Amino acid sequence: MHTPNVFLAAAQEFPLEALAASAAAVVVVGIVMILIMVRTLHVVPPNQVLVISGRMRRRADGTLVGYRTVRGGRALRVPFLETASTLDLTTLMVEVALSKVFGKDGTAVPITLVAAVRIDPEEPHLSNAVERFLGVPREKISAVAEQVLEGVVREVTVGVAPDQIMYDRSGFAEKVVAAAELDFSKLGLELEVLKVQSTGAEVLTYRGRQGR
Repeated sequence: MHTPNVFLAAAQEFPLEALAASAAAVVVVGIVMILIMVRTLHVVPPNQVLVISGRMRRRADGTLVGYRTVRGGRALRVPFLETASTLDLTTLMVEVALSKVFGKDGTAVPITLVAAVRIDPEEPHLSNAVERFLGVPREKISAVAEQVLEGVVREVTVGVAPDQIMYDRSGFAEKVVAAAELDFSKLGLELEVLKVQSTGAEVLTYRGRQGR
């Protein structure tokens, strides 16, 4: 019988070392693929927006941008071609204290503003925030919002009588919010809540879009 010779020939043609090496290579490739998946799969929490940059995409308005945004769920980025960053959607508390703001008749009025501001998650404002604030510390975002509010308050106060600021603060707050809306939208920011007060007076609250 020649059967043993057949098995011997097969063993010589496919040595165990080669089979073991092939199996090890498969295992290594599998591990590498898993590591790549782990490093490129991003889970996006509700309070963040994932920004994946590196490839050109066309937005709904037809403009080309070098990123895509993902809010909630999971997303994969292309290794070596794309990078991932995040924008924090949690609220920033911004305080603006002005010791002397001149009203309609030239009277100086002290005003303190406390505002709740965040990155606007809705388009096209979100794209504005990506282009303006991606990679920017939250402290600097807060400082930008403070500067915008300070300028708006000074502009609005010039056309308002001091007694209106003192006794109709909700109306004054509405004027400030309306005047700030365009500047905030250009930055990709949303003014959630605004509180206006004068020195020694009770704080009144104006609720922005969330309260409408």
